[in-house]
Amino acid sequence: MKTKKLRWNMFWIVCLLLLPQAPVFAVEKPNLAPQLSEITKTTLYEFSVTLQKPLLPTAALVFVFPEEFNLTYLRMAGSSQVNGGFDVMVSGRTVQIKRSGLGAEIPANTALTFLFGNIKNPSKPGVFRIESWIEENPHGRSVPVFHDVSITEN
Repeated sequence: MKTKKLRWNMFWIVCLLLLPQAPVFAVEKPNLAPQLSEITKTTLYEFSVTLQKPLLPTAALVFVFPEEFNLTYLRMAGSSQVNGGFDVMVSGRTVQIKRSGLGAEIPANTALTFLFGNIKNPSKPGVFRIESWIEENPHGRSVPVFHDVSITEN
């Protein structure tokens, strides 16, 4: 009897551990790309995603850029598909684009495109890895996705 109860408890513990890992991103990988990919260019970045789960009005997109990128001038973000506006916050290498809470929840299976900037590309060419995820309270954080962004010579 104790073994059966122990197995049942272990089953629920595993379920609870896996629950916060439910992705907000869809099966197709989200895309992150600069509008200008040349070295030292100050540009907007475009993030495209198809949602697997609804996007709450208080959700935030989070990006972690390598130190080679200059985030000093990053002040704006927008999407023609999302009402309510955004607040942009930069802390070190982390960029948080938080929905203002004023717009409606965005349904699952919706394709969205966000623009944010201005970001100055690195001074040397290469492929740079940028991490992203979606934070949603009370649902927690989605599984991180890594984007390889190519920066080229002029």
